Amino acid sequence: KEKKKKQKELEKKAEQEREKQLQIEQEKKRIADEQEQQRIAEEQEQRRIAEEQERQNQEAARIQAEQEQQAQAIQDQKEQIVYIAPRSGTKYHFSQNCRGLSRAKSISSLSLSDAEAQGYDKCGFE
Repeated sequence: KEKKKKQKELEKKAEQEREKQLQIEQEKKRIADEQEQQRIAEEQEQRRIAEEQERQNQEAARIQAEQEQQAQAIQDQKEQIVYIAPRSGTKYHFSQNCRGLSRAKSISSLSLSDAEAQGYDKCGFE
């Protein structure tokens, strides 16, 4: 009888130990799952941040290219050839045939930037 009682106690303790081990394993799995979920969430956030940075970089590059195009257009305009009447005129003209040049004795060509630098203004007929 005593042996059976001890045997039952040992079995009960073994069962309790198995349950305890099962609970420990379940808790370990729960913690590992939580850690995996957190790792996934962190990766997604890092990806989102990287994508946002890439969008910002692309937008900055687009703006810079646009500004460079505008600057080039202004430079091209400044280098455009215009026409003046050097002896009598105070205006520059985009065409040699402008009616503002119709009475000019002589016509010279120069860049728009040079014409402006020399004090010529845009013709009112242009």
